[in-house]
Amino acid sequence: MRKFQVKWAHPRVWSGYINRFLREGHTFRRLLAEMEDHQKWTAQQLREWQEQRLQEILIEACRFVPYYERLFKELRLDPERSNPREVLEAVPLLDKETLRKAPEQFLSKRAKKWLIRRAYSSGTTGTPLVCFRDIYSINYEHAMIWRQWRWSGYEMGEPRVTLRGELIVPTTQSEPPYWLFSPADNQLLMSSYHLSAATLPIYVEVIRQFAPAAIEGYPSSVYLIARAFEDLGMAPFPVKGVFTSSETVLEYQRETIERVFQCRIFDLYGNTERTAALGSCEHGRYHEFPDYAIVEYVPTGDNEFEVVGTPLFNKSFILLRYRTGDTVRLSAEDRCPCGREFRIIDAIQGRKESYVWTPDGRAVGRLDHIFKGVKHVVESQIVQETLDCVRILVVPDQEFSEADADIIKRNARERLGPGIEISVERVANIPRTGRGKFVAVLSKINSGDAFPEISHMTPS
Repeated sequence: MRKFQVKWAHPRVWSGYINRFLREGHTFRRLLAEMEDHQKWTAQQLREWQEQRLQEILIEACRFVPYYERLFKELRLDPERSNPREVLEAVPLLDKETLRKAPEQFLSKRAKKWLIRRAYSSGTTGTPLVCFRDIYSINYEHAMIWRQWRWSGYEMGEPRVTLRGELIVPTTQSEPPYWLFSPADNQLLMSSYHLSAATLPIYVEVIRQFAPAAIEGYPSSVYLIARAFEDLGMAPFPVKGVFTSSETVLEYQRETIERVFQCRIFDLYGNTERTAALGSCEHGRYHEFPDYAIVEYVPTGDNEFEVVGTPLFNKSFILLRYRTGDTVRLSAEDRCPCGREFRIIDAIQGRKESYVWTPDGRAVGRLDHIFKGVKHVVESQIVQETLDCVRILVVPDQEFSEADADIIKRNARERLGPGIEISVERVANIPRTGRGKFVAVLSKINSGDAFPEISHMTPS
């Protein structure tokens, strides 16, 4: 592996050490060991464990969470003296709009405010949400992720390439490097906002030089890298695992990625609200993670079921029976060859987003980050009309202001660069497809993944 220079002045280098301190200490190691032990449990052991944790969550909600204090009193629910599953079944489903309007109502009065972290998401329907996480829940999430990563044989300290939503370098930067080495976790952070026909050969060569043991990223970004390997005539590049999340992995993406990198994709489904987790194993099956949440599957028709989750670990921010808006197909298989007693899911029916194509040839995917910090948007959609024109449609609530529009435009400009005209337009509703599906990013110039032909010249 080529040695990569550390840019000590870059804040992301230091935040890597801080994140590792917060997320990979004693609590993390204990939780990871417990989760790995859960893989050996029977279905009955898992169910009993769930009920114990659920009762703790329900009691905390009843006593200290404003929204549930009122609700439990109104419904006359007593989680201390009743079967916890029966109590949960009596709680109405919680929708995104209720959470969006008053997220603080789900924050426990006992939560230590100085240990709480905010998180933002646009969600499946482009609805910006604010959620809260305590340090324990951050460690729990991290342990859940590492348990799945270790199914690939990948271990801590091994080199990893990451292509996600961080702004590693400004989008106005036209020359490499488009990456940053984080020594805290031996990770090469690569920009997902600079992928183009001109830059992909550079990305390929840098990845070859870095020689990662695993690749982590959005499926849309990793797919472009994998396809570039083939278009450039490169031999397969084996790694232990490719770790994807945040987008649906399409079958053609999976085939190309697994062919180029000679390994399984370990895909993870979750949400910013952290109310359910599903992930694929070394045999390619998706599993529900029962030690993360109690997941219910509400029929929506056509053999599809909406994921409704009750997380079992974040006592500072409690959501019960939360409607994710995402759907799955359930499997008839009872057991997976991996041997884990985790329910099998046939497929996750998530969203497929188009790229936004920039005049300088970049393909930018996964743009929900532009709604970070915006509070008064009910739904949103990004529409690319032409190569140099993007409209951001928002369904506003009554408190939406020009300040919110300015935040959206500023965030979009940071990721799309100066060459695109960006407008924010208020609309009454976001149109659905003929099948009633929401589309977060709609491109009217190119809904596929086709770059111009990539040059077969590799950088010197």
